[in-house]
Amino acid sequence: MAGDGLARPMNAPPGGNPVPGIQPGSQGVITANRVIIAGPNGQLLVYNGTPANGNLIASIAGAAGTDQFGNAYKAGITEYGAASSFVQLVNGALVLSDVGGQTWLINSSQSGLPRIELDSDQSVFVNSSGFVVAAAPGTPSTPEIWHTMSGFSNSWAASGNTPRYRLLPDGNVQLDGAMDATSATAAAFFTMPAGYAPASPTKLWAGGANGGVIAGQAPFIQAASTGVLSIGGVTLPTVGAHVTISGIYTLN
Repeated sequence: MAGDGLARPMNAPPGGNPVPGIQPGSQGVITANRVIIAGPNGQLLVYNGTPANGNLIASIAGAAGTDQFGNAYKAGITEYGAASSFVQLVNGALVLSDVGGQTWLINSSQSGLPRIELDSDQSVFVNSSGFVVAAAPGTPSTPEIWHTMSGFSNSWAASGNTPRYRLLPDGNVQLDGAMDATSATAAAFFTMPAGYAPASPTKLWAGGANGGVIAGQAPFIQAASTGVLSIGGVTLPTVGAHVTISGIYTLN
């Protein structure tokens, strides 16, 4: 792109022949197999009307800079709105800034879940089930809603305290409730959906039980990397035994 605003063939000096069909104030079409913008941090700048300060509406640039009219442009692919607002695609992340100067960065978090950051200080996560989990350092956080467990394995059943689970803002999973071991035929009682299974190794935590459990037995709950939840430390089946599964485990 020449300094006078005309599109020219590669290596054409300023003042040389512009691309045929493109003239100041007119419309033109470039038909080509490839269009190359060459040079250090090559730029494509698009203006609304005559190139001037405040008329820049879009840019593609290898690095941020300022044009000869005083318009600041950003690295990557950017569309400019009113005042200081813009939408930018750079390094695989989508950046949005409103007229108030607040900037949102939408990218992938360390856990692999989509993450939205506000000025790199506040964040919300979208987990694999499509739920939004809010987190703002130094302020109260909001966990996602509780999900009721259903479809138990190996003849386990829910007790009066219905088993449920949810993802916390810090990325940990919280379980709550109790299981009825009256007809249980094996230790595994439920499989967590994708996004709630921990990485290896298996996570363990202490459970509790009522008097139906044999004296001296100490139930525990474990979450495997496959998402399978199971209860150990008790003899099965145990008629009338209710084992609590409440606890928190990490995903990493």
